[in-house]
Amino acid sequence: MEIAYLADYPEFAPTLAEWHYQEWNRLHANDSVARRLESLRAASNRRRIPSVLVAVENGELRGSATLAEYDMETRRDLTPWMTDVFVAPEFRRRGIAAALVRRVMEEARSIGVLQLYLFTTGPWRERLYAGLGWSVIDRPIYLAIERVLMITRP
Repeated sequence: MEIAYLADYPEFAPTLAEWHYQEWNRLHANDSVARRLESLRAASNRRRIPSVLVAVENGELRGSATLAEYDMETRRDLTPWMTDVFVAPEFRRRGIAAALVRRVMEEARSIGVLQLYLFTTGPWRERLYAGLGWSVIDRPIYLAIERVLMITRP
């Protein structure tokens, strides 16, 4: 499996936009596949913020993760963030999410990021990130749900 820049695989952007919309559309007012596609294309960079990384195996898209300026509207004081960690359901439980997270952390470190943030929900996701070196710094209510706000020093 290869973790690469979406910029090197632009043909995957429409599929990612659909996956991301299906997974997170309830988090954003006026969300759409078209808005997600535009956002992905704008973040299709290399070695800078924002950047989208994709997991590719045998020429097939498996998942993605993003290094972004921010992710939580109420915490714009924190930057940058790892966002949109997603693995297609049929490829889960194979270590792909962990590989994507590690690569985003490596990417952040390589461009001089000293602290990186994320938010998530659910104990199993919290355990995944904790096992990869992330620490809980808060449990805010965000969009009417308790979230887990985490930090790492990549």
